[in-house]
Amino acid sequence: MLVECAVGYGWGGKYAPAAAVLPGTLLGGIRLGMVGIAQTYLWCAERAGRGCLAMIAGMPVVVALSFVLIPRFGLAGAVGAAALGALAVVTVVLFMCRHLGLRTSKMTWLLVALPASLPAGGVYATAVVLITCWIAWRSEALLTRQEKTWLVETVGMWQARLGSIGKFVRIGGFGPIRQAKH
Repeated sequence: MLVECAVGYGWGGKYAPAAAVLPGTLLGGIRLGMVGIAQTYLWCAERAGRGCLAMIAGMPVVVALSFVLIPRFGLAGAVGAAALGALAVVTVVLFMCRHLGLRTSKMTWLLVALPASLPAGGVYATAVVLITCWIAWRSEALLTRQEKTWLVETVGMWQARLGSIGKFVRIGGFGPIRQAKH
């Protein structure tokens, strides 16, 4: 829905063909962000060269998938190849990190797989995020008790800091600014 608004209204439909591949592009971008986060462990372990090897290992995946997917699907195939190549790099980096002592669980791999819900559409991606948040809050599969306590304390701290800013709100986004009732 946001994509349609941005492409339709924001750019006047000028980039309409790009809207079809935006979810896959976001998927690839998120995966590359995961690579950066996972590579931090390699850097801290003073094994930065392994991170480069993981990127090199992902290149043949992208090239091979591009040869297969681009002729059949065009731009969408190129985006899919890049996203799957990024997944390959994340996987290789995480295995390298495990070899150096990083503890991963099944939930780590679930979190790596989560962005795959983006190409299915906004409703499905939102449902997947909400279910994951529910699992994180109701169990200790994703967050420990200490992490949940820290999260609640941090949100409370930000609410207190932003409380003075939130005294004035716009009702419905239109009209005069009115003081909020507490």
